[in-house]
Amino acid sequence: RDLDAGLRSFEATLVRGLAEVRRRPLSLVLPVLLILADRLSRVMVVWLCFEALGGQVDLGVVVTGFAIGVVAGVMSMVPGGLGVQEGTMAGVYHLLGVSLEQAVLVSLLFRLVYYMVPLAVSLVFYWHVLRVGSSEPPASAEVA
Repeated sequence: RDLDAGLRSFEATLVRGLAEVRRRPLSLVLPVLLILADRLSRVMVVWLCFEALGGQVDLGVVVTGFAIGVVAGVMSMVPGGLGVQEGTMAGVYHLLGVSLEQAVLVSLLFRLVYYMVPLAVSLVFYWHVLRVGSSEPPASAEVA
């Protein structure tokens, strides 16, 4: 019973969303541009990881290894493709002529730079918000 109600709710939401997109097709422009910017920035981070480790790798090799790694990570159903994406990227880069050591280091450095550094920074901000938020008295509900 709950599954049936959930599926009906999902279908209703999907129908409303598609109707909105048909009504205003340009509403998808910004999300698509943001997705493209994210993909391009991730490829650039991988390329910069190669540069940082002294590797002169063609952009086609970078894009190929990255794309196959991302697809494998998503298909694995492992949260965030953790481990699968890096292993696949390293393997593909090695098959495309990059030394195995450099391929593994680039894959791990990419994960560190693109995912872990922002996580660490956001945790610092979150800790600050919690600390400041708990020291301030709650706002009064009275209107002056």
